[in-house]
Amino acid sequence: MTSVTQGAASPTPVGVSGTVLQRANVRDGPSTAGTHVLETVDVGTLLKLRAVTQDGNWYAVTLPQGRDGWVYGRLLRVDQGAASGLLVLPPPAPSAVAVLVTAVSPVATLASAASIPTIAPTTLPAPTATPVVPAGSVSTDPLARARYIMAALDAAGAYSGALQRVGEQTNRAVRRPTLLRDPAWRSTTSMALKDLNAAAAHVGQLQPAPPQLQNLDSALRRVAGQTPTFTADYARTIQTQSPVDLATTLRDWQRLGNAIQAVGGELQRMR
Repeated sequence: MTSVTQGAASPTPVGVSGTVLQRANVRDGPSTAGTHVLETVDVGTLLKLRAVTQDGNWYAVTLPQGRDGWVYGRLLRVDQGAASGLLVLPPPAPSAVAVLVTAVSPVATLASAASIPTIAPTTLPAPTATPVVPAGSVSTDPLARARYIMAALDAAGAYSGALQRVGEQTNRAVRRPTLLRDPAWRSTTSMALKDLNAAAAHVGQLQPAPPQLQNLDSALRRVAGQTPTFTADYARTIQTQSPVDLATTLRDWQRLGNAIQAVGGELQRMR
């Protein structure tokens, strides 16, 4: 564990900063549980503030030498007026997608699909594996309706499973920003993004919905259509290794999770 002291040669942080009030640990995540002490900083050290947790208890900081970490808020003197402009990090809990996976997983018994958590990369179920409405059909037959719902649940379940894996990687890095520089994390996250793009493409391959389900079909395809932009932005975040960009990515992930959860819940209701 290294001690960092303030000195004349240390660069002064630019933007919002906080002064250490008593000797403090700098951790690799916003908690004392499950995190590691990166360094300690002495009283009077000036730290650049990058973000704050939603409850205000932890600040994401940059040390004078440029290293990133987290410091408990009560150990810092911060100008609250200036700090009001800081990025507020949402709590790292993948609740939206976790709920959705529970909601849509019964499709595995309906369509004999593999369970969502074990979908292999780039081997998502082919759209022809589940009976679908023939192309161009406008049938209002109950069987056609049931077949479409089964196929859509299959696609939505695969998408939500892929999105959950992306969320798990994201939350790990939010808690430990140093993972942004870890080759193993970067490789695993890139693969998860590839799987998510494949799941979105699977949604796009669904056959046309019966007329009474076209609004729901449009909502499902809209979520899938937003995925390439999300994954491209995330790939740039992996390259920039920016915790602030990662926090923005997490919010975008939550929006996708909420959207697919709503679609999956409606499909389940109509099943």
